Amino acid sequence: MTPQLTLGLLVGCTICGRGFGQPVAPAPQEKIVLKCEMHWTGKVETTVAGDLITGDVPGSADVAITNISCADVDIGSKSGPYAHLDLRVKDPTGAIVKTEPLSSLLSTQSLLKPKQYILKPGEVYRCKVDLLGQVPVEKRIAGTYKVKALYTIGNKEYGSAEVEIQWPWKKK
Repeated sequence: MTPQLTLGLLVGCTICGRGFGQPVAPAPQEKIVLKCEMHWTGKVETTVAGDLITGDVPGSADVAITNISCADVDIGSKSGPYAHLDLRVKDPTGAIVKTEPLSSLLSTQSLLKPKQYILKPGEVYRCKVDLLGQVPVEKRIAGTYKVKALYTIGNKEYGSAEVEIQWPWKKK
């Protein structure tokens, strides 16, 4: 080995050891692709024989999942888009209440093949939920509950703001 080659290797190793080598790309950050929102309505609407019927359901809320990315997002599953939705409930003391996942209600469909449900950029998937429907009545205590909608796709969880609901229901 010539002295110049040895010196070149030494200088090259020293420069790389001090951070002057090839730049390292930062770790890729997961992009937010969905927005989860929940709004308490206290009402349910349905159409029967062409007539719109509205009823008071104190625990009713609307959940909206919006694709805020620039690409299509598949929110499908064996049970449809609803299977990715869950509600996190806090009782009046602030403790998280152990509830059954909403998707457990759809277990009869678990033998079906997954179906795609593509949300294009800007599109919204909407559904209704019962805010305290997963909390058994006998375990409910009087006071204000806080409920948050969680929508999970893969390892990414998208959450709404908390919605407050009073138990027992106050009649108007």
